[in-house]
Amino acid sequence: MSEQTEKLQRWHEQRLRPFLREYLPDKVSSLDEALVRIQSLDRNVTEELPICFLGASGVGKSTLINALVAGQEIILPSGGIGPLTALAMQVRYGEKPAFDAQYHTAANLWRGIGFPLERGHAPALKTATGVNPEIVIPTDDEDYQSELDTMVEAEPVDAESSSPLETFRKQAQLLIKGNQDSPADLPYLIDSLREAAGMKRAWGTAGLLEDEECIRGIKHALALGKAAKSFHRELDSDTEAFRKELYEHASGYLAPLIKELHVQWKASLLETGIVLVDLPGVGGSR
Repeated sequence: MSEQTEKLQRWHEQRLRPFLREYLPDKVSSLDEALVRIQSLDRNVTEELPICFLGASGVGKSTLINALVAGQEIILPSGGIGPLTALAMQVRYGEKPAFDAQYHTAANLWRGIGFPLERGHAPALKTATGVNPEIVIPTDDEDYQSELDTMVEAEPVDAESSSPLETFRKQAQLLIKGNQDSPADLPYLIDSLREAAGMKRAWGTAGLLEDEECIRGIKHALALGKAAKSFHRELDSDTEAFRKELYEHASGYLAPLIKELHVQWKASLLETGIVLVDLPGVGGSR
């Protein structure tokens, strides 16, 4: 309850009810009921009020939330691609900017990105590399296999940017290169995803020094995901480090690994209990 309602309750119990019981006993019940109604209204006012943003992928939901809450700061993913499993991301009030992230597991990473990418391009990979490794199948789920078969069969020959497999490739580029538009050889991307997920590199490539930081970060996130532990960070004296980590989780290389992201931000819009919820884009990737 709010401070004002608590004061009213104390006055009612300590002063008003004793007086009414002595002089106006027939009024006690009605005024008790009135206090209950006031307390109920107060709880409704002070409880959080979620405001959800829903629309097609890429229409600017996250960009609008960023603008409303933080101006030029990026606190939610905007544009590009979404997480492995589409889950809502929330922004609520906090005296000190902070965020909590929960990650997917290595199995989800391989099932969600690595395997579809490897399976969809296997013939071309074998032709280009001369390698014929055993492709790791992440699940015996018949629905998943059927969906994947349909997706691969529908893949256009020129692999346009809107195709499902090209979306997986962009996710892989974001994870490994730190930028979804940074081109990289497909065998290298898949091998790097294999390494990050704890498997052997299978397509004859070696890791590049420039990508070691991203791969280490992915391994750390996946380890937390396996242990069901959250990553918490709040703003301290090192503002630049906090902004960098928030960016990496919101729109950077860790974004495809995010299972849940809860951001706290000191913004007047949120101070009354409003929670902005960025829902998965309609038509977004799995």
